[in-house]
Amino acid sequence: MSIPILDTHQHLIYPGKYPYSWTDSLPPLKGNAFHIEDYLTLTKGSGITRTIFMEASPDDPHWRDETQFVYELSEQPNAIIEGVIANCRPESPSGFEAYIESVQHPKLVGFRRILHTMPDDLSQSDHFATNIRILEKYNLTFDLCFRADQLPIARDLVQKCPNVQFILDHCGVPDIAKHRANSRPPQCRIQNIGRPRLLRRRKCHHRSSSPLC
Repeated sequence: MSIPILDTHQHLIYPGKYPYSWTDSLPPLKGNAFHIEDYLTLTKGSGITRTIFMEASPDDPHWRDETQFVYELSEQPNAIIEGVIANCRPESPSGFEAYIESVQHPKLVGFRRILHTMPDDLSQSDHFATNIRILEKYNLTFDLCFRADQLPIARDLVQKCPNVQFILDHCGVPDIAKHRANSRPPQCRIQNIGRPRLLRRRKCHHRSSSPLC
């Protein structure tokens, strides 16, 4: 008997509905769709029985529509989408909790804001951390999408939000190709970024997937 697998980082791309400009520099992805049907075909026989959809970063303002669309997809027979990680903008000085309320759904499990392509100071503002702390009230997670050189600011954010559960995407994008996966200062290494949290609550986890997003 095979062990049922939960895919915790499922991306789906619907260019017929939304623009995804981040794919423009990636020829295998540019303009190409990857629908739920494609996913099911490719994973047939793999043992994957459930998935958590990870926001795929449609261009502004379409990321708001993506969440509702995926909720609808998840209701289709055999869709196997059990949870949804929605896009968000915690850098907004107001309206973040209202946005959380607007996307409430039984399958909503957390949020992600792409940060590895954004200026470092985006996640360092007081209201960014204040907004992330709101997630505790809803028992929702936040995915950390940082480059390896940004792990110090990721660690700062985690420490500002002691009661929020974080997931470190792509293991912090270590520089594996150059054999520098753990060459950062000790406080910024992958195994240490969540250590204060791990000692108290074991709430900082790693989620690995494609390095693209």
